[in-house]
Amino acid sequence: MGKLFVYGSLLDDKVRERVLNKQIEGEKDELRGFRVDTHSFLTSFPSVYRDKDEIAKGKVFEVDEKDIKRLDTYETQFYKRIKVKTINGVECETYMDSHY
Repeated sequence: MGKLFVYGSLLDDKVRERVLNKQIEGEKDELRGFRVDTHSFLTSFPSVYRDKDEIAKGKVFEVDEKDIKRLDTYETQFYKRIKVKTINGVECETYMDSHY
């Protein structure tokens, strides 16, 4: 099991359930030093970007390897997973624009 910070479309219960084929609940959290903005290529979707003066709001979810495989497929090659630590001290991963 691992933890994943989400900030965009995966905050929507219906989207998350469709991607994971199950419903999971998360805890509100934030990433200091990141901002949420439009993806550089997929302009209808957001991404997080490093920005020392900003805070990205989202939720942390507990995920397993099967979930990660589904999420990687959903996020496509236009996102990459990076390791982050939330304001609440949770070590997890999040998806970020793969061009940065």
